[in-house]
Amino acid sequence: MHTLSPPTGIDAPLELSVVMPCLNEARTLAACIQEALAAMAQAGIRGEVVIADNGSTDGSQSIAQAAGARVIPVAARGYGNALRGGIAAARGRFVVMGDADRSYDFSHLPRFVREIEYMRRHWGPLLDRDPAYNPNLSLDMAGFALAYPPREQSSSALPAS
Repeated sequence: MHTLSPPTGIDAPLELSVVMPCLNEARTLAACIQEALAAMAQAGIRGEVVIADNGSTDGSQSIAQAAGARVIPVAARGYGNALRGGIAAARGRFVVMGDADRSYDFSHLPRFVREIEYMRRHWGPLLDRDPAYNPNLSLDMAGFALAYPPREQSSSALPAS
């Protein structure tokens, strides 16, 4: 279990918001939401999925609500505007963004929370002064295999000798 978990209860703050910009993603949206919610539930992460809808006409809004997400309509068109609107509406202490087209593996959310914990322990004061500071050295490896120092002690996280 990770250390950032807030107390449980109806009024407990959310730890994580997963923001997904959306424009006509009816075909893949429910699967993305379900995967994110399942990963958070399995890891004991108190969180939410926020769908930042940018004017969908394919029923994405009702699909998202039925799947358990909170839908935020964002009138200003464009991907960046949808992201900004979703992030502004997020209630979690931390925000992770992912597209609703199945291009992201939301089962990795617990790993991101552990990465955030690591960053807070090692660079907390820098993060407090500059929220955009990013010491994540994992490049674009979803498994964080290139991160050094290793975030987790496993053979896949250790640098090659």
